[in-house]
Amino acid sequence: MKNAKILFLILSGLWLLLGTGCKQSTSNDKSTNADRLQKEVEEIHDESMSEIGTLRYYQDTLGTLLRGMNADTNNTNTELK
Repeated sequence: MKNAKILFLILSGLWLLLGTGCKQSTSNDKSTNADRLQKEVEEIHDESMSEIGTLRYYQDTLGTLLRGMNADTNNTNTELK
């Protein structure tokens, strides 16, 4: 009977140590990593979208120039195109 109590106490102590020693924040780590990546993507997106007006201006300007060159029957513009 005395051996059973000792064995029970030892096993209970081991179980308690193992239970508290396990790291249970893996899902927190994953969500923190995902949040960090999401924030990084949003920052890059915002930075690139701030230049979209300039890009559209250049696109429109180049389109206008090319249409003008295509309408020109003079063959000297082929090099410039």
